[in-house]
Amino acid sequence: MATPNASDTNRLTITRTGDPATLAYRGSSVSASGAGFGTNVATSAIGHASEPLLGVCASFTTIRNLNLITHGSPQTVEIGLAVFELLPNKGAQNNYFDKISVNLNRAHGNDVYGISSFSTSSSGGFAGTNSFNTYRDLNIKDCNVGISISAPNNATGPADEGNQILTSSCNTYNYIGDPNTPDDIIGGGSYGVSIGGQSNFIVRNCIIQNITGTSSLGDIDGIAVTASYGINEISNNIIRNLRRSSTTLQTNHWVSGIRINWNNQIMTYKIFNNSISNLFTSYTGVPTTISAIIGIYYQDSGAGNVTSEIFNNSISLNGSTTPNASSNCLIIINTGLNFNIKNNVFANFTSGQTGVAYHNCFYTNTINKYGNALSLSDYNNYYLTDTTNGSLFRATTVEHADLASWQAAMTLNPNSDVNSNIGNPGFVNNATDLHGTVSSVGLNGTGTKPPGYVGLDYDCEPRNFPYDIGFDDFTTNSVVLNLRIFIEGYYEGSGIMKPVLFNTGEDISSEIADTIIVELRNVNSPYAVVESKTVSLKTNGDAYVYLPLAISGGTFNYSYRNASIGSKFDAFIAG
Repeated sequence: MATPNASDTNRLTITRTGDPATLAYRGSSVSASGAGFGTNVATSAIGHASEPLLGVCASFTTIRNLNLITHGSPQTVEIGLAVFELLPNKGAQNNYFDKISVNLNRAHGNDVYGISSFSTSSSGGFAGTNSFNTYRDLNIKDCNVGISISAPNNATGPADEGNQILTSSCNTYNYIGDPNTPDDIIGGGSYGVSIGGQSNFIVRNCIIQNITGTSSLGDIDGIAVTASYGINEISNNIIRNLRRSSTTLQTNHWVSGIRINWNNQIMTYKIFNNSISNLFTSYTGVPTTISAIIGIYYQDSGAGNVTSEIFNNSISLNGSTTPNASSNCLIIINTGLNFNIKNNVFANFTSGQTGVAYHNCFYTNTINKYGNALSLSDYNNYYLTDTTNGSLFRATTVEHADLASWQAAMTLNPNSDVNSNIGNPGFVNNATDLHGTVSSVGLNGTGTKPPGYVGLDYDCEPRNFPYDIGFDDFTTNSVVLNLRIFIEGYYEGSGIMKPVLFNTGEDISSEIADTIIVELRNVNSPYAVVESKTVSLKTNGDAYVYLPLAISGGTFNYSYRNASIGSKFDAFIAG
């Protein structure tokens, strides 16, 4: 499908109200030796080996509420939704792909993609890139790669710009991998989301699961990033149930939750509110130092410059079923870059290892630092079940069993982890649910204030003081006062307020309207303040105030003041 005359004022929308439309079995009738799909767009733009159910080289087009399905024999479809340029100097740009479900046939080969955006010829400058496209509210299953968005980013063309994989609301999720089908996304090497040659991208609100690689050579990644630059975000993703089924291992091939590889690009990453768990290998060989499973991996392969903010992620690894392979929650290769690592859980539950195999929470390939002089790791929670062949920290081959040893060794990153703690994070389930519980004493209120853009946790709840560690903001020892407040002047109608802080340029979630001060007061004059809390007010009017257990059973007044304009409202509550 092409819309060569489309523009910002001449948009095309293709949608269906109610139940989604279905486009089933095959994208075209070309034979293996015939001409490529889309021959009226560009000569052999897409060959038979990359045939899509739906091929889009449009711009300013919305496609909504569509199922893309193919099963049966003979199988001829390799891609559900293919996005590519109309001409070398006319890329597919400013499109919305909304509420798209893809169900293909992973048995067709190793190159079956749910969604794939790619370049078919040398790009004609930025105009030829596939940029500013939004993919949201997706459901992808039965393929080899969930989503692949790639561009050359080399001598043949610039990177794509501003592509986004996200959802229509904070508590809506993209599903990549069928939750009820083990090995649903499978191939020699398999990915949930593969990002290459991109600038200023977002991957947000994805549940990536049941991904399997069958070869010892292929990578298995929840989210893999290569050769990209700009200011990028990876947030609010659950990545779980990734495994390598091969019984052998090869150096430089991993099972990883998030892997970032760069060459000579300049990049800034915001990685926050992600949950990574249940990564496995089926290795049966002799004990090896090869890291078979990795939570977050910064894999340097060039002279680029990276600034990465890693906030409020929860990682849980357990390699006990294959104790002869090594594992790490966080690996940093290239310690000359800038890392800010705070409010994270790094828990490794591996046990029963012998020989040279080991397991860690944090690995750096330099003996006395993990980043440049501006880098700091702090306010994190670390945990090991078994210290046999395991250490909290590993700097090249030197193991550090406790915080004091680690801090003494990191001479080029002074004050490392001085406010961090060691203890079992007390997850709901170490493999499938990394939310906090009453046992999460090391996470509850032990963090530091995160950047504004981490103002909501994974569950869309505002993060308020005292700040929790991990992707979940929770409470186990407080009374929660749930408020719904709409501020006059902010209200837009339909139960929504303007994101005032975001609109003024603050680096904060667009689902937060403002901050308010909530005061709990005695009911008798002079109405003395008992408690005062500054909390975030969401655009839907919700605010959550955590109050001491001591107020239970009491009767109080409360008031609130808008932190920006000082308005005030008084009401009566019984606690």
